[in-house]
Amino acid sequence: MNRNSCLVLLSSIGMFLTAAFVPFFLRADFLRVMPGKQFSFPRDHGSHHDYPVEWWYFTGHLRATPQDGEESTFGFELTFFRVAVNPTSRVSKSPWHVQSLFLAHAAITDDRNRQFYFEKRSRRPSFDIAGASDTTLHVWLDDWRVKRDGSGNFHLSFRAVDERSKNPFSLELTLNSRKPEVLQGIDGYSQKGADVTDASYYVSLTRLEGVGKVMLGGAEQVVSASAWMDHEILSSKPNDEEVGWDWFALQLDNDWECMIYHLRRGTPQETSPFSAGSCVNPKGESRALTLNDFTIEPLRFWSSPTSGIRYPAEWKISIRPFDIDVTVAPTVENQELASDSEGSTRTYWEGRSSVRGEMGGEPVTGSAYVELVGYESE
Repeated sequence: MNRNSCLVLLSSIGMFLTAAFVPFFLRADFLRVMPGKQFSFPRDHGSHHDYPVEWWYFTGHLRATPQDGEESTFGFELTFFRVAVNPTSRVSKSPWHVQSLFLAHAAITDDRNRQFYFEKRSRRPSFDIAGASDTTLHVWLDDWRVKRDGSGNFHLSFRAVDERSKNPFSLELTLNSRKPEVLQGIDGYSQKGADVTDASYYVSLTRLEGVGKVMLGGAEQVVSASAWMDHEILSSKPNDEEVGWDWFALQLDNDWECMIYHLRRGTPQETSPFSAGSCVNPKGESRALTLNDFTIEPLRFWSSPTSGIRYPAEWKISIRPFDIDVTVAPTVENQELASDSEGSTRTYWEGRSSVRGEMGGEPVTGSAYVELVGYESE
């Protein structure tokens, strides 16, 4: 999601990278993110191998009506990360050649049973085990996959095993975008710091809708889906000032969507002036937001029994240009992707949340995904 300096970002969300990779971000034979890029879709939904870092984030909300007639709701995420080792100009035909490393996370939140399932994977692309098309959106790792077909539908699927309980879970969805691409920031150039290259190319699809199947505990349910996609391309060098971020993707039931994020930096932590966002109206028209347009106020906190990390767990959000005042709260508190029991930098919180409040003086509800990175144990 939007997130910030390369090395901080990658270590924080489970890339398992070390400082040994820093030279790749600084090499002159990779392209740099700069203002003025001209986007063309569907090509720019695909991979950009001349840039060192790239990710595709799918998050969303599922509804099912099981046999007992009581509606069940779920959240999901499927994310792919490409971290370049060699630029396109140095591609070899050998199946052992490594141009990029691929990593992926899959998760499902079961609201009704208050359960959270997740798995993380990483692969070399050798022998087609992982990869990404550079002509359209098609990225995969093992049998985890997102692919856009010729009709513009997005097919998403994964079969995974929860890292804690060892229980299997899976998801299959077919989605179609009801609204056009949102070019975040200034025409898709999203600046994250004072340096012009401390930025990303950032494209969102804010209202993907469709149907599919979710499997938990051996039981399969048919679901309807409302999802969000973020695609970012990054080339900035590590920035030691950045500590983490709080990112929100809101889908309101009145057909508005808003994305906002606070970038946190320094000691003690303060909100970076490069924090930003956007809102999209029912016609698909978007407006960029600056830090002065919105506030994010934590209302309470939750401490993870696994990592000991203390996270915000409910927020008051105001977006002034659209008279939005809502409260966002997790549907399940423990949606932490924890790789170990000591709260390492591989641990972060990302999960499904509910939205309730007012817009323009009228009641409004909705759903949200929230990502919290860079928090520490008590």
